[in-house]
Parts: sequence; structure tokens; C-alpha cells
Amino acid sequence: MTDACAACGSGLSATFAGKGYAVIGCPRCGLRRIDPVPSPAALSDYYSRLYALAADATHVAPESYRQQSNHVAGLLARWAPGARRVCEVGCSGGWLLQHLQRRGYDVKGYELSAATSQLARDRGLDVVTGEFTADGDRFDVILMRHVLEHTRDPLRQLQHAAASLNAGGTLLVAVPNGASLCCRLLGRHWSWYIPPAHIWYLTPDSLRTLAQRAGFVPRRIMTRQGDAYHPCVELAAGIVRRVRRAPAIPDVSPLPTGPEALTQRRRGRTLIRTASRVLQPISAAVSAAGLGDELWLVARKDP
Repeated sequence: MTDACAACGSGLSATFAGKGYAVIGCPRCGLRRIDPVPSPAALSDYYSRLYALAADATHVAPESYRQQSNHVAGLLARWAPGARRVCEVGCSGGWLLQHLQRRGYDVKGYELSAATSQLARDRGLDVVTGEFTADGDRFDVILMRHVLEHTRDPLRQLQHAAASLNAGGTLLVAVPNGASLCCRLLGRHWSWYIPPAHIWYLTPDSLRTLAQRAGFVPRRIMTRQGDAYHPCVELAAGIVRRVRRAPAIPDVSPLPTGPEALTQRRRGRTLIRTASRVLQPISAAVSAAGLGDELWLVARKDP
């Protein structure tokens, strides 16, 4: 793996270290990645253990997927109004695809995890187990929601997407925002700093540059709270982790332990939801300033 920035080609320098990895970053576009990058074999072993839990449908929050479907459907209505064939890369159990299918879209998914992809097929969805490649299928829209940060080569994934889109097709990408307020203030104590699952930490500049290099024309870049905690909740949790020197996520086990286990309990979930509702104007302001924890890109395939 080269020490040149994967987006703009500049030299990389050390930023911080934690959880067994150094993080090196680009001073020009802000792109960062963990160092060393895990081997394909190491990542395969990691995901085979971690994603076994994802196949448990009892862990799924239906309301969360409805909200995600509404958000994606709104983006499709605005930026790809004539689209019919939608592909989701990294579709997990296909919950978002199922919602889009109910809205009338012809859907297909790709998922590395054998367990979760089978869960999607059991519900009648066309989901391929394996890595997404330009295999001949063509789509009007490709959705990559929280995929690029996991892949060893994000540029190559975007190039595959460009090759698989129809002329003028639309790309939707969501990643953790490496330039968010919480990331800047918390560093290795940020909830989305979770190596080796998250290899890359993309910023608006670096994501735009990668998309352009892959043959896309960026149309909109925005940030939102998304799947993240409310910024105030995240900052409070990060401070607790810093004080306790606790991991940002529990170990891969059926029963999480430690500070994050609170979020698995009904009382903790209720407290977080209540705080998020009360503090929603703060989240909206942070997102509008481009500092939200979830970064979205809407791009068009360059004809």
C-alpha cells in the first residue's frame, strides 16, 4: 500500500494512533487511513466473526431502516427522478432494498457476508454474495452506504460503479465524515474510529476528488447526523471513553460489555432518543455547517 494519498496523490503524515493502528493523513485533502492496512485474509477473518451477528434479525431496528429509506427515496426523487433499476453495494440483509422495492424500484444488492446476504435472499431479494465488480449488469443508480471506508481500495470501487452505471446514472455515497466536529474533537475516541473495520476516513474534499478521478461529476455534498449519535451525545460518550480509556465499540460478542453496553438497554436507548429529539436544532446546525458525522455525496456518471 503506497504512502501517497489515494485521492490527490500528496504525501501522507502521521496524525494519531489508537487501538493497535497508526492513522496517517493527507494535509491537502484531509483523507486519512489506518496503517498498516489489513491484508485481505485478515479482513475476511474479521468480517466472518463480526457479521455473524448481523444475520440475527432481532438486532434490526425497523424504524431506522424506514428513516433511511425515506432519506434515500428523497434523494432519488430529486437527483434521479427517472431511475428504475437500483443497486446497493454492501446491502447487508437487504432491509433498505426491500423498502425501495416496495416503492416500485427494481433492486439488486451485493454483500460480502454470506450470512446476511442469505438473509436477504430468504426474503426474495436479488442479492449476490461477494465483492461488487463491473460484471455486466447496468443500473440507473448505485448506492454505496458505508462501504468505501471498509474497502482496501475505494477508488477502484468507485471505478467499478462508474462502469456499471448507465449513461447519466447517479451515484449515492455515504461515509463517516472524517472532517466532522466529533471526529476533530475526539480523534481515536470517536465512535466511528473502529479499525480494522473502518480503514479510511474521508472528508468532503477527498470524497469529491476520488469521485472525479473515477469519472463522476459531483452534484451535491452534504453532512447529516445519519446513523450517528446526536453530536452532543457523541461528544459526551467520547469524553467518557477518554476518561475510562474504554473502546469505542464492544468486543465482537453476543453480549456487549463496558460503557457502550448502556446503549443496548432500553433505559439507555430511551435516554439517547429523548436527548436527540430535544437537541435536534443543534444537530441540524452542525450538519448544515458541513460538520455532521455522516457525509453524503450525490454524483452523476460523466457521459
